[in-house]
Formats: sequence, C-alpha cells, structure tokens
Amino acid sequence: MNIKRFIGLTLGIAAVASVGVNKANAQSFTPDTMDTLYSVTLDESGNARLGFAGIEKKLKNGLLVGLSLGYEDTDLDTGFNRGNLDADGYIISPYLSYFFKKMFSLDASLGYARVEYGQDRLEFQTSEKFTAKGMDANRYFVSLNLNASKKIKKVTVGGTVGTLYSLEDRDSFVESGTTGIINTVGMQFTRTGQARFGLNASVNLGKLYPYAKVTGVYDFTKTNITGGSTQVSPAQDDFGADFTVGVNLRAKNFTGTIEGYTSQFREDWSEYGGTVRLRVEF
Repeated sequence: MNIKRFIGLTLGIAAVASVGVNKANAQSFTPDTMDTLYSVTLDESGNARLGFAGIEKKLKNGLLVGLSLGYEDTDLDTGFNRGNLDADGYIISPYLSYFFKKMFSLDASLGYARVEYGQDRLEFQTSEKFTAKGMDANRYFVSLNLNASKKIKKVTVGGTVGTLYSLEDRDSFVESGTTGIINTVGMQFTRTGQARFGLNASVNLGKLYPYAKVTGVYDFTKTNITGGSTQVSPAQDDFGADFTVGVNLRAKNFTGTIEGYTSQFREDWSEYGGTVRLRVEF
C-alpha cells in the first residue's frame, strides 16, 4: 500500500498529533466487503489531504491550551478489487502542552472525527460494478508525548516517547450492483494503538532552523486486515519508522514550518507526505 499525504495549513500541536492518528487509521481503509471478493492480490494507492486551523493560549506556569478544527479528504485506488474508496470528514481536537522543566515538556490531545465513506468495486468473475455511498463513521483518538531537549551551542538535540490510540466505528451499509444484486455489510470497529519513540536535531541559523527526526513506531494493538478465501492478506507488521526533514522559520509575530516525511520498513505499507504550518501570535 502506497499513500501520499499532503497537509495544508495547520496551527498548533494538535494538528501534528491528529495527523499521526489518521496515518495509523489509513491502514484500515480496506473496503468492508473483502470477504465477498475474488481478487488474488492486495494493492492500494492514493492520496490523503488534511487541513487544520486552531487557536491556543499560554497560561501561567508553562501551560498552553488550545483547540483545533480540521478536515480530511482521502482518495484511494483499491487495485485488489478494481475499485475506489473515498473518505472525507471533520475533526475537532482540544490539546495542551506543559513545560515543567527547562529540558522537558509534555503534550496531550484528544479528538473526535465524523467521517463519511464511499466505495465501488468490480466483482472479479462477472465485472459487475457494486457501489456503496454515505457510510458514516465515528473516530475517537487520544495521544500523549513526553519530550526532552538539550541545547549545545547552535545545535539542539532531543528525544520523544509517546503513544496514540484511536477507535473507529463504521455503520452498517448496503452496496448495490448494476444488475440489482444487494449486499448488506454489518457494523465494523477498527482500533489502532501505537507506541512512538524518536530522536531529533536542529540547527540555529538565525531565523531558519533546519531539523531532522527519526521515529520508531510499534503497533501494540490494531485491527488486522484479513483477505477473503482467494485473497492474499497483507503482512501484519508491528514495527515501522518515520523519517522527517524540515525547516522552521521564526519571525517576530509568527512562525512557519515546511517539512517532508516518509514512513518505511513495513512490508505492505509505505507513505510519503508533506506539511506546511503557519502560527501567528496576537
């Protein structure tokens, strides 16, 4: 599976946390009717786009609280059933960050997303097209991260350990064939739980701060994807790694970020993406 993800304008730390959850959930974007299909391979590729905007406030004693609102739009070509899967939805996520030591900070977020799915596929033996639309889903997620950093002249090095968990319930739905055949699919639940641990480094070049991050990812719980009787199921890899490079721009009343990343080392999953963030102080 190969996903390209592009994130537009984001404000606040919750945007980053939410992206992580959705990236994990993207692995479950397989159509619910897999058991009725006859394809012999699993092949998906596509694009996911997310945008966030929010507001936050610094309180006393190193505490920052905020709220972000987001929108996601996903388009996948599901080659294993010669079809497509689309998803779009709205996200709300409150978050906080606490700087309790000079070198340490803690950030946490939770959120809710209302997502609507649509899909189509071609039945393998007859090439009849089956379509389902308006499949509603509720997604709940939470993340928690502990961060540490140390400044050595113009270089800052740091590390992060954290976890995120999401649960999505998707309503039952009916798919209709072009010849009038009707298939009913029951309600489904998808869960994803990850432990994340990483290292990062940045350099102070005045107003520009280029940086790089490496993050290991371990899935301590997830809903596995299983193919039908004639399908090849994807590898259920529990480990992966994210690689990120970017640059921060710091000015008097705003900061900006441009970064690119890739997720690798999973046998049937890779991801490439980019992020642009703008943060304005007022």
